[in-house]
Amino acid sequence: METIQKRGKSKYGNGTGTKIFIALMLAYPILQFLVFWLYINADTFRLTFSRFDVTTGKYVFWGTERYSKIFRNMILGKNAADRAMFLNSFRAIAINLMILPLAVITAFAFYKKVPGEKLFRVLFYFPSMISLVVLTMVFRNMFSAEFGPFAFMLNKLTGREVSYLSLGNDYLWKIIYVFCIWAGLGSNVILMCGAMQRIPAEIVESATLDGVGFWRELTFFTIPLIMPTIGVFVLTAVMSSSSFVMQPMLLALSGGAQNKYMTVGWYVFEAVQGPEDSIIQSAATGVVFSTINMPLVIVAKIVIDKLTPDVSY
Repeated sequence: METIQKRGKSKYGNGTGTKIFIALMLAYPILQFLVFWLYINADTFRLTFSRFDVTTGKYVFWGTERYSKIFRNMILGKNAADRAMFLNSFRAIAINLMILPLAVITAFAFYKKVPGEKLFRVLFYFPSMISLVVLTMVFRNMFSAEFGPFAFMLNKLTGREVSYLSLGNDYLWKIIYVFCIWAGLGSNVILMCGAMQRIPAEIVESATLDGVGFWRELTFFTIPLIMPTIGVFVLTAVMSSSSFVMQPMLLALSGGAQNKYMTVGWYVFEAVQGPEDSIIQSAATGVVFSTINMPLVIVAKIVIDKLTPDVSY
């Protein structure tokens, strides 16, 4: 009887060996969290109150002067270049909100098996399968003033020679918007298609029998049933301002005069490759920008929870 009880303990995970195994399995992720998240972030935040003294080769306390400078220049607009960099970052939210209705309509068209659906599905998904660097290079070449087919066509239509990729004109931001929408549409269409595939067939059949048309079915049936997915998309869009880096950087190649095309994420990316004080300045900028974004994300989450029903099929 005693032997059976011992075997039972081992079987159901109450033995010493099992406890040691569980402890070791938990130790690795906990150690990862403590070292690579908690320690690094805490140490980085501490360094933002310091500056590097080149004479002694050590960090010395500098107080909140760095944060005061960032707040004056970036938030209050005392420095036009920093202010432009700050505002440009929030263009990512506008771009994602432009993608949302396009992704929903496109996904619904695929869901309803419109003619040529398979061909268009491949065309929409194609940018998602290519490296962003390669995709951007191809896109830049299409608008090149020397040999770009799109630039040649647009110049012929407008009757004037325009360098669409020039940092000195107002077209480059429009090119960046078009690229972001084109490159980001495919993955979001996949997300929306997955949500629509979960809609029960009985609801779709009932709508068809009642003579509900394409747009009425989309508006009154499909969109309410995929609202949780749309809510996640909107929340992701609000959080995207911090990660808006690669698209403007690879298309503009330079921040331009007064940081016309620079974003906060792009600035941090370049600053961490500079000297010690530049790295600390980028860390402080990241802390300020994250502090500003946090209330936006919290408010967006509360609004989404209020407006998004808990759909269960």
